[in-house]
Amino acid sequence: MGEFVGVCITGVAVGMPLFLTASGLTLIYGVMRVLNFAHGGLFMLGAYAVATWLLAALPGGFAAAVVAAAIAVAALGVLIERLVFRYLYESDEVVGLLASYALLLLLIGLGQLVWGVDPLSVPIPPLLSRAIQQGPVVLGYYYILLIACGAVVGVVLWLIVERTAFGRAIRATAFDRQMAAAIGVPVRRVGAGVFALGAALAGIAGALQSPLVAVDASLAFSFIVQAFAVVLIGGLGSVVGSLVGAIVLGLVEAMVVSYLPGVSGYSVYGTLAVIMLARTYVPALRRRGEADVLG
Repeated sequence: MGEFVGVCITGVAVGMPLFLTASGLTLIYGVMRVLNFAHGGLFMLGAYAVATWLLAALPGGFAAAVVAAAIAVAALGVLIERLVFRYLYESDEVVGLLASYALLLLLIGLGQLVWGVDPLSVPIPPLLSRAIQQGPVVLGYYYILLIACGAVVGVVLWLIVERTAFGRAIRATAFDRQMAAAIGVPVRRVGAGVFALGAALAGIAGALQSPLVAVDASLAFSFIVQAFAVVLIGGLGSVVGSLVGAIVLGLVEAMVVSYLPGVSGYSVYGTLAVIMLARTYVPALRRRGEADVLG
């Protein structure tokens, strides 16, 4: 039982970088109606930024590297919004999707050009490399940090959206972009701010994930697939849904790695397939049952 509890806590921790990535993805879609595949490239650059900072032995260590990654990736997000997506908001969503996929390929190529194709290794900070044990449950300090960061970022994101003037502008733009512009909401600045916020979340997620994976360009593809799976599970445009979806995928991944390691590479796809089938067939069966009762 203790091992099972430990696996569950690890699963929640593993889901937190996914939540950060998916929340930025769903925030951008909810406001600007852009399915941003380039988000995976921003995640990758966040991980590379930490690796570069630590390899160069810059001051501040891991914490400073995470902050620097968030700022740098947020700035890149603003640049991408101004140069590309600002001209596509009135276009068909497929055009934005293709543009974001092209940007993803460009960012992957940039990563390989700057850092090469060999994976980089980011060590867990010494203070966080230890673990605590409560009875049979053993949990690493770094996984506790991941859970804490996910909780803090989730609360801050909610406060921004629900309790600030910028949040009111975000909600107005998401509801009706043209009407928001007509009543004086600076929709262009809102778009840039949303992209900056979403990109910063991707950068933080990549930075926090970097000690747990081999940092290379493949992160861009692997994590954008998982982030879209989280968004599909939780619902497009829902930050709370992203949290639920990330925790579900994290728990499933932790369970599969612990008890069925041979199929761990397929856990995301299997979970997504089961949930999408349930969403399709359960309402249909319910309607059929109601029809039988009425008929």
